[in-house]
Amino acid sequence: NVRQLRRKDDLERYLEALLKEIAYYGKQYADQRSVDTIYLGGGTPSLFSAEQIQRLLRAVHHAFEVSPAVEISMEANPNSITFSKMKAFKGMGMNRLSIGVQSFQSRHLKTLERIHSPLQAVDGFWAARKAGFEQINLDLIFGLPNQSLEAFQADVEMAVGLNPEHLSTYHLTVGPRNPLSPYLPDEGLSTEMYLWVARVLPRYGYEHYEVSAFAKPGAQCQHHLKYWGLKDFLGLGAGAYSRLTDLRRPWGLHLKNVDRLETYCCRIHQQGEALEEQEPLTRKVAQKDFLIAGLRLLKGIAWAEFEARFQESLMISYGNEVRSLMAQGLLDSTAKMLKLTPRGLLYLNKVLVEFM
Repeated sequence: NVRQLRRKDDLERYLEALLKEIAYYGKQYADQRSVDTIYLGGGTPSLFSAEQIQRLLRAVHHAFEVSPAVEISMEANPNSITFSKMKAFKGMGMNRLSIGVQSFQSRHLKTLERIHSPLQAVDGFWAARKAGFEQINLDLIFGLPNQSLEAFQADVEMAVGLNPEHLSTYHLTVGPRNPLSPYLPDEGLSTEMYLWVARVLPRYGYEHYEVSAFAKPGAQCQHHLKYWGLKDFLGLGAGAYSRLTDLRRPWGLHLKNVDRLETYCCRIHQQGEALEEQEPLTRKVAQKDFLIAGLRLLKGIAWAEFEARFQESLMISYGNEVRSLMAQGLLDSTAKMLKLTPRGLLYLNKVLVEFM
């Protein structure tokens, strides 16, 4: 849910609504749970001033019990990073930065309609490092129009040379009617890119722990592990999603805010929340969500965890699907875990569709 803000005061108006929403949910949930990860993402949250981000974080600390060891992450585009801003963010407790580099090559950035330059990406990284950030992620995209294997390898090698703690490599996915669609590399070349990066990054000390994510020891993104482990999370802001459980809804409740910023702000000021959808989950849907999310992790899903969570054996629930995928060489099992095979990593969507 991304939109371009036309006026500077739009940011302040949005922030005021966010502060009210934080206060609203603090009253609902503060006595039930604590906060151990905070993730500022979507669009370019680093466009907010240091003072605005400080007000946002203070509101969270005021409304909720926040763990002293909280992981606070922010997404940032390279062109929005300055040393002074990063220094201020670090000083207020932010301890993880995710930089949307995408590519270190100008022609590919132009294709993606990114407004930063390769030099800004490098300068942004060093500005964050100089400001004291010891946990930095770099996002790269592969499978770009007219991108060769050598070009992607050069991007990865450039990223590794900066020595970030975390790297994410995403395959570009567009619809058939997208103008870029006719120029995408064929499946064989994209596969070669993925296999290469999965083989090479561990040699530099990056563990491949999620389909698209690589981390040095101790640098896995704790917030994203919640999504893949189907843990509770509260989304705040226009278009935000949440997943929450309680005694009345042990399988979970999906929540979604309205997308349109004007409607979001109006609803927040009127009633404190801006929900568009509230969907209680059944056990069957929760089981599917658990499998679809958990299989993204390379360690896989523990048989015992599934059974403890749903009071039912995974093979009773999905035996036919699991046996079929194992016969195709897409899933592997041990005495404790069910996980993707290397072939399953390449055909993840085929695996996930079986459980939908």
